[in-house]
Amino acid sequence: MEPFRYSPLPAGGDTVRILRLLSGGEADEIQCELSSRKLAEISDHKTYEALSYCWGKPGGEVKISIQEEGQARNSTILVQPNLHGALSAFRYKETPRNLWIDAICIDQSNEEEKNRQIPLMRRIYEGCSSVVI
Repeated sequence: MEPFRYSPLPAGGDTVRILRLLSGGEADEIQCELSSRKLAEISDHKTYEALSYCWGKPGGEVKISIQEEGQARNSTILVQPNLHGALSAFRYKETPRNLWIDAICIDQSNEEEKNRQIPLMRRIYEGCSSVVI
C-alpha cells in the first residue's frame, strides 16, 4: 500500500474530517475510513466522539490502513504508538466507531490547514457525543 495523501479541505469553511474506525479485534490490523463533513451538520452530540490522548514522543511509528471517502484504494498512514494503542483498545468488535482525532483528522504536515482547523477545536469538542480519554 502507498502512503496516504490528504485531499484538501475547502478553504474558509467549517469542514472537518471524521475518522471511521472499522470494527475488529484488539490484535487485528487497524483499518479506517476518512470523510469530510461540515461541522455545523455533525455537531449534534451523537455523530462522532472525540479522542483526547497524549501524543507521546516521536519515534516508533506504526502503520494503519486508511481509505478516504470516494477513493477506491487503501493507503497507509503512520501514527504514534500511543494512538495505535488507543485505536486498538477503543475499537468496537462488531460495529464501526466515528471519531475525531487531531493527529489524523488534521493534516499535520500542512501548516495552512492546521491554522484553519485549530480554531475549530472548541466547536469540535462541544459538538461530539463524548470525549474518549
